Amino acid sequence: EIYNKYIDKPFLFKSNILNIFSKFKILNILDNIYNKISTYINDNHLRQVFSFHSLLIGGNPFQTSSIYTLIHSLERKWGVWVPKGGMYSLIKAMLKLYKDLGGQIILNTTICNIEVNKNMIKKVYLNNGKFLKTSLIISNSDIIN
Repeated sequence: EIYNKYIDKPFLFKSNILNIFSKFKILNILDNIYNKISTYINDNHLRQVFSFHSLLIGGNPFQTSSIYTLIHSLERKWGVWVPKGGMYSLIKAMLKLYKDLGGQIILNTTICNIEVNKNMIKKVYLNNGKFLKTSLIISNSDIIN
């Protein structure tokens, strides 16, 4: 019910996102998974069973938002989908498409400096002394970097 009413909607404008934020208090999704499960289940062992799925995403049931409790109902409603060949086959297909479109991927390289002119990226200087002329950088580094 929560998914259909509040989440399964397009977020085309900032106001759409703000609208869902206003429902957070009603939905109590800022609470953690374990506490949310505890409002429905008294047995501690069953609480652990129904809280474990946050561990699969690297979360902690005592810290992960209870919005993830929707996973059970979504999987029950639509099932679980996986790409043929596993998740890595999806990564390989995306990489191939990106390269076929002319994209370049550089891995395990440290960026020393980014030259910016008029709020536009001009050059990226690498730790090996080389530089790249580019107008776009996509990074998946940790925020600390």
